[in-house]
Amino acid sequence: MPSAFALPALFDLGATFAFALTGTLVALKRGYDIVGMFFLALASGLGGGLIRDGIFIQGTGTTPLLTDPRYIEVVAAATLAGALFGRQIKRFHRLVAVIDALGLGAYAAFGTDVIPEIRAA
Repeated sequence: MPSAFALPALFDLGATFAFALTGTLVALKRGYDIVGMFFLALASGLGGGLIRDGIFIQGTGTTPLLTDPRYIEVVAAATLAGALFGRQIKRFHRLVAVIDALGLGAYAAFGTDVIPEIRAA
């Protein structure tokens, strides 16, 4: 049974960007180079979604995090934004916390909307 309201994939992409930006800022704080920033952003940007989808999909399909190239592009954009503007963003500790909270909310909203559709398939 399809839901009456479907969240756009931009919610999930936005959450991925927010978490990847947080990972980039942590990598910048620890003195990582651009490759280290990208991989920490990749782990923090996609890790939560992969765990979410791994728990709820359970053999009924593949997660879009592994098949849609937009997710890697979003992580790369967050890495680039963090590398370029990270020193300025680091001053705003509350902004980083708000970005992280928005990402968590978007992941939760998107997960509760998508999971029933995947299970029905």
